[in-house]
Amino acid sequence: MDFINPYNGAQLVYNPVSNKVRLRPFSFAKLLVLSLSPDNRLVKSARGHRVDASDLGSFLQQVQQLQQHGKTTVEEETTVGRNGALIVSVVGDKDIVLTGVHSYRLLLDKTTLLPLKTMAYDHNGNLIDEVLTENLELNPELADELFQF
Repeated sequence: MDFINPYNGAQLVYNPVSNKVRLRPFSFAKLLVLSLSPDNRLVKSARGHRVDASDLGSFLQQVQQLQQHGKTTVEEETTVGRNGALIVSVVGDKDIVLTGVHSYRLLLDKTTLLPLKTMAYDHNGNLIDEVLTENLELNPELADELFQF
């Protein structure tokens, strides 16, 4: 992961084989690299999300769990950047909240159905998380050095 906000230039790589996270907190300090456990507070979100459960598959499982206890609606078509997108809302039943999320608004690429933008809302309708996926590459080549600790 390359971060823009709140720590512009920070880079984080999770290695599932070693179960370690490599954190480069500053883009200008290439030699400063920390090796951490995925449950270290430096690499967990304020809501407790862990990097080892932050992949697209984990996210889609969370959405699917909310769908099973709620309602899914395809609202309309729109564009995100140059991509055609479908707007899909997933709202949990009355008292359903999963990791603080009661509903999602998803902008899914019309071709791949992968999320281009996701917004998570709490039970009161307050935006608690927003992720914009730009320049998504499927099956990119990654250097082996990224995963060496």
